[in-house]
Amino acid sequence: MKCKNCKKKNNGNFCNNCGQKKFTRLTLKHLLNNISDSFNLEKGFIITLKLLIFNSNKIINDYLSGKIKSYFNPVKLFIITLSFSGYITYLAAKNSGLKDNLDNPTVWLIGYLSIFLPIFSFFTYLLSRKKFNYVENLVINLYFLSIVNLITSLLFVFLQVLKKMDSFLIIEYLIYFMLLAPIIYFTWVYYKLIKQNIILIFIFCFLNYFSSLLILISILGILGIKIDY
Repeated sequence: MKCKNCKKKNNGNFCNNCGQKKFTRLTLKHLLNNISDSFNLEKGFIITLKLLIFNSNKIINDYLSGKIKSYFNPVKLFIITLSFSGYITYLAAKNSGLKDNLDNPTVWLIGYLSIFLPIFSFFTYLLSRKKFNYVENLVINLYFLSIVNLITSLLFVFLQVLKKMDSFLIIEYLIYFMLLAPIIYFTWVYYKLIKQNIILIFIFCFLNYFSSLLILISILGILGIKIDY
């Protein structure tokens, strides 16, 4: 039997060439086990980001079909990009004198992983259940939320620059775009993956994204955690 990652023949549970474990379909155990050997930023990090931007279907089809050693682990990629996004917010809050915001990077990281992502992935699973299981939806959303984290971070930096220039009209349009950018991205992603009506997918992604975000903020509010992101 050929290894799904390197295509070399092997008969055991692990490939003798690349070391990838044999499996038929991605499970949560495979996803978590792969974290420990995927932290090398020089291996797969840049190519993973590049493919997510320019050829997202390839990385999803490859990863879900078993070629997991060639790409950066989605959990770690998400943690890195969300931490970067949180750090950008931290610097902005610090420069603005908003001390209550200084713990937001940690809060958002934990909240997104434990609350937002499972809820969001459950609803995308309902949309794509004929093709992808729940864990596969987790992988898809981890990867694409990583790109959303980077996009919103860059837009946030640009927003701070515009504030200093008092460009209020541009700021208003940019805020709207920051809200819609993740929805547009996810609409295009799932349209290419499941080939359903793009308008219905847009409506679904819109309701799913903001509902999941509202649930996250509500739960954090119940826990007494103030968020000004």
